[in-house]
Amino acid sequence: MKAFFYTLLILVIISATCVMTCPEKEAHTEALMEVLTDVMEEKMGDEMIENALNLTISSMAIELGKMIIKNNMKVDNYFLFSVGKAGDNVISVGVMNHVFTISKEELLQKIEEQK
Repeated sequence: MKAFFYTLLILVIISATCVMTCPEKEAHTEALMEVLTDVMEEKMGDEMIENALNLTISSMAIELGKMIIKNNMKVDNYFLFSVGKAGDNVISVGVMNHVFTISKEELLQKIEEQK
């Protein structure tokens, strides 16, 4: 009986922790924007950063991508965890104040599919 009580107590504590630390939409968008920034910088390469005009264009492209993510991303909160979606695609999962996003390679693949 004690083992059941302790197991139940641990599950309640873990559940309460998950509910209190479930990431909001802002955390999902920030995490995905970091991945997008890395992808854009990788895609544009070092040659785009060599002069001021190209640097301005690349930073404008990154900011445009961030605005698109902010406006098109939907986050479903399931109390214990949250899921970020773009259309029907799951692009991030948040639990205990941490957001796990898709990898750079998967993001590049999804960008290529949209073309």
